[in-house]
Amino acid sequence: MPLGSYVNGVQYDNFTSTTLLPTSVKVGDSGQLGNYLVYPQPSVYSLGASNTGNASWVIEADTATTAIVNLIIKRTDLSGLTGSLIDNSYVEQDRYRINSNNTLTPISINISYTGKALNLSFQ
Repeated sequence: MPLGSYVNGVQYDNFTSTTLLPTSVKVGDSGQLGNYLVYPQPSVYSLGASNTGNASWVIEADTATTAIVNLIIKRTDLSGLTGSLIDNSYVEQDRYRINSNNTLTPISINISYTGKALNLSFQ
């Protein structure tokens, strides 16, 4: 599990707690990956975290020999600020197909916030 992520000049995310991924799963299993804090662009780091969030996963049905791993990232506003990068309704879902060899194939990325959505599908 990463310690955080950084978007140059925009924001820094720092995981405050993480859990290990299981070594085996079945359709219907789910769990938490961790919690994180979001700090806005470097010029306002001194204001502290603007958002808090959590990352989780769920295993969804696909075919007889594959399943879908759905990674879910949610963010909650702490500051009262809103916008595309600091928003109180951000949800991202990254879906991957997993087979019996534990190979992951990207399927889609869906991001939504404040009435807007971005859906990317891989073929």
